[in-house]
Amino acid sequence: MKIPTTILQLMTKALAEVRGDANHQLSPHRRRLIYDAFRTSPEPAIGKFALAYLEILTARHILPLWQEDKLFYPWRDLPQPAQLIRTCEDRLRGLLSSFFSPDAEKLAAEVVMLTGEDERSPCYPTWCVFEAAVSLFFRADFNPDEETTDHDLRENPAAKKDVAHLALLAYAGRILSPISDREKLKAIWEHWYYETEQDTPLPWTLSLDPEACLDFWAWWLDEAIPRAWQLAEYYQSTPVKESDMIHLENGILFIGDIDEIIHEDDEQIVILCGPGDSHEETLTGEDARRLSEWLDRDYDALLQYRQATGQEVAERKRPRYQRNPDTSDSTPSEDIDIPF
Repeated sequence: MKIPTTILQLMTKALAEVRGDANHQLSPHRRRLIYDAFRTSPEPAIGKFALAYLEILTARHILPLWQEDKLFYPWRDLPQPAQLIRTCEDRLRGLLSSFFSPDAEKLAAEVVMLTGEDERSPCYPTWCVFEAAVSLFFRADFNPDEETTDHDLRENPAAKKDVAHLALLAYAGRILSPISDREKLKAIWEHWYYETEQDTPLPWTLSLDPEACLDFWAWWLDEAIPRAWQLAEYYQSTPVKESDMIHLENGILFIGDIDEIIHEDDEQIVILCGPGDSHEETLTGEDARRLSEWLDRDYDALLQYRQATGQEVAERKRPRYQRNPDTSDSTPSEDIDIPF
């Protein structure tokens, strides 16, 4: 089934709210209405599954911010956000994860509750990537009233936060300070936190960049919600099969989890695996054939969704990715948006 009209209407109103707000904010209450509409959809199983997948897509969207932040060396020995997200996704689909243990989930949760980064830390926006990933496993009732803002949620450590709030802070959060050296900011923070009476003002503030907020919420409403619903429809109607598994040297890969196709031709498909420490894998023979068939099915589902929601469908043939020998980048063989 297509996305229920109720959700589509809420998405339209939410996008208008974001564009019309001077700071391009989407109120927590508006998000709550969207979540409630997922739960009360005519197909509650799909709605519940789609809501969980929306959180996963939201957390995954900000992963690069964690991977790029070199100041987070104290946390490198902890369970990493990419692992947490992958584990949550595998459990959602009923798969056993071979990459992460339940003990690591418990450790990650304890870090968030007991240590982690304080809301006043100059590293807090990046820390929200970790917290968003952990929040996937510990969903709480999110019931903000119409007056609640994301600033209120941020200023209240005990407040229940949705994954979108944490992702917004990671994506649009900016540390404003006359000091540009982040290593120095971190040293000032550690001295202030551990060695002073904490009664002196810190030389920075955390602000949300309005344009980044607009970019984030437009992605969340226009891309993440439709994609989450599409994934829910697929997984709820199509059980996971052995034919959808690819057995790599370092574990099992579900072909729906591939984030990037590097190159595809009649003989082989080159994919990128493993966020953070990505590496290429070349699939040939039966694995390449099965992946190609899965991509065809996924692309057909995207076309059906576009038709159901009144969007133009210009091309019905799935494009292939071709590696550019000059830049090592890959681009679709045809100029068309594909579902990755």
